Amino acid sequence: SSVRTDMSFFYRQAMWMVISFVSLWIAFKKVNLDKLRPFIPVFIFITVVLLVLVLIFGANVKGATRSLRIWKFNIQPSLIARIVLIMYFAHILDKKKDLLDLTTPKFFLINYKALFIVPGIIFTLILFEKHLSPILISGLTLVSLLFLVKVRILTISIMVASLIVAGFMIIHFGAKYRSNRIQMYQKYSLFNVGE
Repeated sequence: SSVRTDMSFFYRQAMWMVISFVSLWIAFKKVNLDKLRPFIPVFIFITVVLLVLVLIFGANVKGATRSLRIWKFNIQPSLIARIVLIMYFAHILDKKKDLLDLTTPKFFLINYKALFIVPGIIFTLILFEKHLSPILISGLTLVSLLFLVKVRILTISIMVASLIVAGFMIIHFGAKYRSNRIQMYQKYSLFNVGE
């Protein structure tokens, strides 16, 4: 019956949630993150390679190419990219923590350009997958890291404004499916009082 099918989906999702929380607990309690720092460039390289492989060999579902089938598993490199980018940002910000008090927009752009280049490459590859949500989620997460390390509010504000403009341009001038999706949200929104 349909109820049994719906419940099996719920139980499967609940199982994965428990596995995720246990894995997260093990990662925070048992893994020494400082020992992973020398491998961050390797993680970045592997992530970029996986993102390129998705574009070449990935399964195309409803016009988007997001996952890579390796043996019996489907892997979404964009999800791996989220974690790797957080590690990368934290590494760079910690490495240059003595400069954080001087983070005017121009100074930040010049001295922290690695924080723009690597995510730019990764976000571009994810954009080619037609997978906008990881870019938005990762972008917000990375900007929140800047806020947490006390980068100047003016610098963060300029970055956020630039990202918003870029996001609207991607949605408006990019692939047609993105603007169609926004129009569909507007049409069926609870806040749409027209008609």
